Amino acid sequence: MRKAMINVMTVFMCIFLLAGCYRGNTLEERINQREIDYVIEELKKDPDVRDNMREVTLEVKENSIYCNFYFKNYLDDTQIVAMKSALLQAGYEKELIELKDKFEKQYKIRPDLISYAFYTSDDRLIGKVEG
Repeated sequence: MRKAMINVMTVFMCIFLLAGCYRGNTLEERINQREIDYVIEELKKDPDVRDNMREVTLEVKENSIYCNFYFKNYLDDTQIVAMKSALLQAGYEKELIELKDKFEKQYKIRPDLISYAFYTSDDRLIGKVEG
């Protein structure tokens, strides 16, 4: 999953480089729906995402980025607890700070929040990683 998260932000940054000269005041103004759809499709090509997720959504609101992952297979309560524990120990917070730094350096806009939320196949929230 960590590789998938980094891929999302890498694709975002590549799209920004190709987006032209328009400079909006927020990330939401700089990213259009077509670019978001492209990032989702690229993310779905990642083997971890392709094999484990039924759906991935991405939303940009003002200067915040929200990415939601929905597992395709049913997870029982024991698996959900294990997944929560894995999310806490994965160290995503440091990577999110680094991604924010990269956005700020490249685009002069620092995201207020980058959020990854993970859901079960029946849409129950497993956990979030935010930074």
